[in-house]
Amino acid sequence: EELVTMLYRYAGSPAMNVPELALIGGYPDSAHVSAWAQDAFAWALSRGIIEGRDGKLAAGSPVTRAEAATILARFHILSK
Repeated sequence: EELVTMLYRYAGSPAMNVPELALIGGYPDSAHVSAWAQDAFAWALSRGIIEGRDGKLAAGSPVTRAEAATILARFHILSK
């Protein structure tokens, strides 16, 4: 949650519309995403920055070094 939220805020906290916010609901653990991170997760999912882990968002789980590298690389590529 923290990593995705930091990137979302760095990107200027773009406004999310209803279809983007609905992306979170497609994951079985969507209720575990903290309220303060929901816009950030919707943004990251809609931009392809995150895709989930084993079909889940895994919002409360630590990010591995490989996952962090992938997320940062995707953010960098998509922010050009």
